[in-house]
Amino acid sequence: MKRFFSQTQAICSTPLILVLAIFSSAPARAASAEAICSQTVVASLGIRTLTNMNFGTAVAGSAAMEVSPSNKSQAASFQVTGEPNRYYSITLPKVGTVVMKTGTGSEATQQIVIEQLDSFPSHTGRIGPDGNGVLYVGGKRSDIPANQEPGTYNGAFVVTVVY
Repeated sequence: MKRFFSQTQAICSTPLILVLAIFSSAPARAASAEAICSQTVVASLGIRTLTNMNFGTAVAGSAAMEVSPSNKSQAASFQVTGEPNRYYSITLPKVGTVVMKTGTGSEATQQIVIEQLDSFPSHTGRIGPDGNGVLYVGGKRSDIPANQEPGTYNGAFVVTVVY
């Protein structure tokens, strides 16, 4: 009988140990935190042409000519609109990529190259407290050879502004 008792004791004590293990283990501890999501929306950046650049009148054989961005009567001007007091960067076309043409523009004598473009403000501008600003662009045109074809020469360039 002793043997039977010890098996019963062993059988009875196993569930008791499991019950004690379940109820006597330390309770799990948890923690949590909250984060805030946010998004700031600013006014869209805009640009529009106010005036075009004007190199005036020249004769064949004239030397290169520069229109300074500070020469407001000849420089191109642009209105920049957006978030008040916010800075923006200015991108102008690469040197030598703007060409004024007359006629078909297929011959060198029908083309005048803009050698460089400069802006005021230069590289970075700031929108005014009223959400408006003005950007001026001037440039330097190449020499006009003696055999240059007479005519009205026009070309276009793109100014890009980015917050």
